[in-house]
Parts: sequence; C-alpha cells; structure tokens
Amino acid sequence: MKKREAVPEYGGSHTTSLECPEDHQDMLRVSREFKMKYRGLLYYYGKDFVAFKKENRDSQGRNLFLEVIASYMTLHLEDECPDSWNECPYPFWEELIFTYLPSKTKILPEKNFTHLFLHELHAFLTWLDEREHTALSPKVLPFIKESLPMLSRYESLFADLFLRNYPKMHQPDWNYRADMAIADQKWNLYAERAQGLFQVHSIEKEGILFIDLLTRFPYFIRNVPVHRIDEGMVIAGAIGRRESGMVWDLVFPDGFFPKRGIKYIGEDLVY
Repeated sequence: MKKREAVPEYGGSHTTSLECPEDHQDMLRVSREFKMKYRGLLYYYGKDFVAFKKENRDSQGRNLFLEVIASYMTLHLEDECPDSWNECPYPFWEELIFTYLPSKTKILPEKNFTHLFLHELHAFLTWLDEREHTALSPKVLPFIKESLPMLSRYESLFADLFLRNYPKMHQPDWNYRADMAIADQKWNLYAERAQGLFQVHSIEKEGILFIDLLTRFPYFIRNVPVHRIDEGMVIAGAIGRRESGMVWDLVFPDGFFPKRGIKYIGEDLVY
C-alpha cells in the first residue's frame, strides 16, 4: 500500500454527526470489539461497521472481517476517503482483496481466514445493497470469486511454512518464548541473510528463483514446495544462505501476495 498523509479527524462531506451520548457510547463499545479507531465513528463507514457487527455480534468471522476492513479504512484511506460506498472505485476493492487482505492473514488452525473474510465481505456488501440501496455486490463479486481459490492456497502454504518454526502454535501448552529462542538460533546459523519482498521470477524442478523487488538481486530458493508456487507471486519474509551453500532458504515467511496486487505494494506494506 502506498504511503498517504494523515488528515484531520473532522470535516468533509464524508463525515457524519455523532448520535446522542448513550448511542455514541454503545457504538464505541461495539467498535472496540473489532479494534476500530475512534475516528472511524465520524465517518459513514464506521456506523455501518457497527451496525453490521450488531447483526451477528458473536461471529468470529465477522469480527475478523471488521478488524481488517476497519484497519484498511482508518489507516490507509482517510486522506482520500470516498464520500460514500457508491463512490469507492474498482481499485479500492482490488487493493483491499489482492494486497491488504494477504498482508493481514492470520494463522488459524482451520486455515480458513481468507474464506471467512471474503464470505463476510460478500455478506456485508449484500447487506449494504439492501439497507442503503447501493449496487456493490455485483461490482465486487468478480474480485471475490477470482481471489478466493488463489488466496486460500496462499494462506494454506503460508500456514504450513510458518508452522515449521512454530509447530506447537495451536496447542494449549505452546511456549512462545521457547519457540522464539529456537527460531533465533536457527536464524543465526545462516552466514548471509536478507529480508524483504521477493517476486517469483521462475520455477524450476530444483527450486525457485526469487527477485528482490527493491534491489532486483536474484536468489535461488530450494526449501519451498515448487508445486504450490505461482510465477509472478510476491513473498514477504526473511531468507538465508549457509556458509558452505550455494542456494538460499526461505527461513521466515511473512506473507504471500498474488501478482495482481503488486501495483498496490508500497514502502509501508504491513506484513
């Protein structure tokens, strides 16, 4: 996502007046459940998020969805916030689905974060269409259908590679500090290390050729399953080469992005 300047919390045609104190306090309590910043309540989308949350307040999927989309709005779009949902252009939805969503993927035991988000996104758009007489669902549904199988595959791969370093993450007795210490020891075994965003340039039987998006330096990776990789996709993370080795390992993956989302990746990408 590209860097954007902060803007004042008040003013502009896209802001809304606050309700009476009791209603406002209720909205504030609900919005905290999905970690929306206070300023979101001053915009049309904040009230819609709260109302949508109230429709199914105990749903884990709904809360995950609202955490992501509220963060997308408050952290990345307030300086150019559209005046209404109807004025959100195609790139707004494309960036949300193909770039921002992968950057926020959570490692769930069921590996269904992508499915939960996109299901709730579709439900939210349908809900808005019925409530506000918008026409968002037909506009965004093609993006959802295109992205779901691909991003679900990327999520599954991300989870499998991430759990190499933290195999007991989903167990009740997981010792986070112990796993972190082991991971640090593993990282220190590499004589040469690099971190960043790497695009898959080509896929060979023996491994994958990464290209650093910033330096354009090539790295040949051999510890990633080639049959689960797509040419052109972007992988965020840390790689390392052992002192006597010629090839590199993907040591700590941080995110997997489709080729379509590259145009929205900026220096402030959160992964």
